Amino acid sequence: MNFSLILVYSTLSLLLTGCKALDPAASENSDSIYSAVDAIIPKHTPNSIAELQLYVSQVVTEGKVTLTENAFAQQSKLSIERTPIKTLQGPIVGRSLETPHLFLLILENNQQCVLIHQQSQQHWVLQEAKCVARE
Repeated sequence: MNFSLILVYSTLSLLLTGCKALDPAASENSDSIYSAVDAIIPKHTPNSIAELQLYVSQVVTEGKVTLTENAFAQQSKLSIERTPIKTLQGPIVGRSLETPHLFLLILENNQQCVLIHQQSQQHWVLQEAKCVARE
């Protein structure tokens, strides 16, 4: 009984060690240092807003997306909800059960500003927006 238990433990440790040694991602990442932190855009330009609107509109297909200079100015997250449906009598009263689109802004390696759509994991490297790490 003890011999079979020792055999099981030694086989498991050998398998786990072998899997770790054969994992190319583990060996590649051990030498490089990757960092990503939450980011904000403290000052927008017309081009940075247009760039954000372009990427957000690619995901939010329910209509035109309009962003202001407040987008990502203080928070690294942006939630986009569908505009309430309106009739001739006014907006339909009720709660939308749709999940809002959530976008995250990160600063990779202290240089690349990246916009991520959380639900689809689509991401875009922003060229016009100048990000800083969120404190």
